[in-house]
Amino acid sequence: MIKRSEQQVIKKISIWLAYIALTLFFANCKAQPQTPQQIAGEYSKLVYLASQVIEEVNGAGRVELIEKIENSNLLADDSILGKIFQTIIRETLASRGLLSSTLTINQYNLSEQNWAYLQSIDTELYAANRSFYIYIQGVNVESTPNKRVAITIPQLQNLKQQIIELGDKHAIAIVSARLGEEIEEISLLKALSEYEYALPYLRKFDPLRPMETQMSSIRVHHWIADIYNDLQLHMAALEHGNVLLSLLSEEERKPLYINPSIYALNKLGRFDEALKLSDEAIRRAERNKNDIELFISKMLKISVLTHRNQQQDGVTILKLSKQMEQLIGNQPNESLVMYLKLARALASAIEESKEVEFERIVKDYADQANSFMNNSNHPGDVSLTINHNLRRLYELNGNYDKAFYFGKLYQSARVNYNSEHFGIGNITPIDSLTRDIEIAKFRNELSMQEKAELKKENLNLQLIIFILLFSLLATATFMFWRDKRALKRIAETDTLTGAKTRRAMYKLAEKALQVNNSTCFVLVDLDHFKQINDSYGHLAGDEVLKGFSNVVSERIRETDLFCRYGGEEFLLILNNLDKKTAVTLVDGIREKFEGINSWKELDSTTNVSFSAGVVEINQVSNIDSIIKQCDGLLYKAKANGRAKTES
Repeated sequence: MIKRSEQQVIKKISIWLAYIALTLFFANCKAQPQTPQQIAGEYSKLVYLASQVIEEVNGAGRVELIEKIENSNLLADDSILGKIFQTIIRETLASRGLLSSTLTINQYNLSEQNWAYLQSIDTELYAANRSFYIYIQGVNVESTPNKRVAITIPQLQNLKQQIIELGDKHAIAIVSARLGEEIEEISLLKALSEYEYALPYLRKFDPLRPMETQMSSIRVHHWIADIYNDLQLHMAALEHGNVLLSLLSEEERKPLYINPSIYALNKLGRFDEALKLSDEAIRRAERNKNDIELFISKMLKISVLTHRNQQQDGVTILKLSKQMEQLIGNQPNESLVMYLKLARALASAIEESKEVEFERIVKDYADQANSFMNNSNHPGDVSLTINHNLRRLYELNGNYDKAFYFGKLYQSARVNYNSEHFGIGNITPIDSLTRDIEIAKFRNELSMQEKAELKKENLNLQLIIFILLFSLLATATFMFWRDKRALKRIAETDTLTGAKTRRAMYKLAEKALQVNNSTCFVLVDLDHFKQINDSYGHLAGDEVLKGFSNVVSERIRETDLFCRYGGEEFLLILNNLDKKTAVTLVDGIREKFEGINSWKELDSTTNVSFSAGVVEINQVSNIDSIIKQCDGLLYKAKANGRAKTES
């Protein structure tokens, strides 16, 4: 999956389209607009251009931005609006060291009275520019995301509350989306709540009001799809990915926007649909003669083929890799170079190059990827991608020892990533935007009523306030409890099998290990599961997973824990049970599972089994270490012919 930190290359394509749309506007702005709203709108467009310049490699659009600033009245404008927008643009360019020695842009200490004036002119324009200013100030003070958000999140929350009092739904949604973007650095679920809160009131991007629509419905659907993919809720990710594509015209469907849907389809095993999307992207890029989009579209198709991993796909992957080499042979962009070196490594793996040559090419990719990770604002995402790709490369090359090694590194990186994004306190439920506005309006009306009737109806009014506050508190308490339970169910239960998720397992396993009784950990992997998916389709795979879950649930006790560890892997934690009894239980489950002959999606003659590794623990131990032992035994069981239990 191409993460947001790696998507900057693709963004450059859309930046120039925005420049073209805005050029027509600036060409007709030689005379100063007559109204404050027109002046603010012109200056706001300059802020948008500056925000796009800092996304570019080396600030390539800076010259055009400077020309537009010089042709406007901004630098000579010492009014409140001039001071506000000069300061925002200066902070924006300073964040990437792009200030020009030939262009003097003043910086002012902006007061609340200054901002109040802008808000009185246009609330949406105020919300967009002030929320962006909070973000860019945070970047200039703290470049490290985790430190930056400690500054920006409280300020954005205060701004959001201020605009709730004003009741402008789109303005609230603008700030809420910006707030979600910052929260995503520390908590995926909190960011998801903020995005869902804003989404119903966001609009499509409008080049005539670019700052006000920069946080567009398309952009936020994209971010939500990425989060659901990170949470491994791929059906939800695909739903948002499909909505995202439905909002775009055929020519607007860039690889950036197709990527979340392809990633989700890969994980769901729906490879025909994923290939259709990637082929459409390739044809579109060829039609538009856009080499960068064509390069990325071919990379997306390679990702589908490597996930499908059918023997006949090797020739196609090799052909695509060589085509990518020709497309971007001397491209200086670090991200594209990284993908090009990955394509070379894939080609080398498929061609079965000599081991020394293959290792050299793989090292070349790994060095480039690690360099990209060190310069990325999202190193955790990049680390996951690197280890995943290295595992796939060695699998294609047939070096299963190294594939196993990098698979373990990937699992470790995934555990660290989950710890960072799920260990940030309790999730605060966020009420709907409309209810927030109604509560704010009610509070203001009530305050006015108190002032008018305080002397005459003091006792009655206090009683009314008490009843209302009690009702609101009861409602808020109920919704908090309901939302918390809903979020907990999503986070802790696998929707397909009903088993606990890996995250829930870690919490429950720690409690189980605190008891000084014998506990057995059992790691299970369904044999030949990939062949079932390839031969009969993902519906058959789902049926097998649910069938296995049903057999296990019937055989284990209420005190035992059953977890879907990932894909076709499951983990059993059997409390107060010795190894011999645990092995007997597992063998009994296998016998029952192998005896199922009522599959709907499989042939009646198809026999499905599993391999297992059992470890007995008699004292408190590290969970990851225990699972590693189980994994080693599981690997041994598979090596010895599958359908076995090793202990």
